[in-house]
Amino acid sequence: MAALFRSEGSSFALSCAAGVEALKIPALEAEHDLVRFLATERTRLYIWDLRTHVAAQFLEHGDAPAIAIPVFVADDLTAFAVYGIHHSGAKLDPDEVATLERLCESATQAYIRIENLRYRSLTERALPASH
Repeated sequence: MAALFRSEGSSFALSCAAGVEALKIPALEAEHDLVRFLATERTRLYIWDLRTHVAAQFLEHGDAPAIAIPVFVADDLTAFAVYGIHHSGAKLDPDEVATLERLCESATQAYIRIENLRYRSLTERALPASH
């Protein structure tokens, strides 16, 4: 299971998901415990380590993810990914967690690149043509 929640105003909307047909949480508010922890601690979170009621909120809508990993651009929590355990029930091992963290770090670099391209496009349009 994997799902990506992206910042949209005052919430994080479910942007895409794979292997989580039952996940029916369309968004999490910025004040949700999971979002607040990720924004404050800026590190991965094992869902069951936060508070039992956070995992229970996911369980109400399908499976609960095992881990959440933040994606930051500068100081802003731009997105976060959640990943579940294996179909066999096996937990994620440390090497898998490290790989998922590198994947999210790559997403951070992609967001930064997109923002830079957007900025460049806006500034180039704003500059008058030189003669």
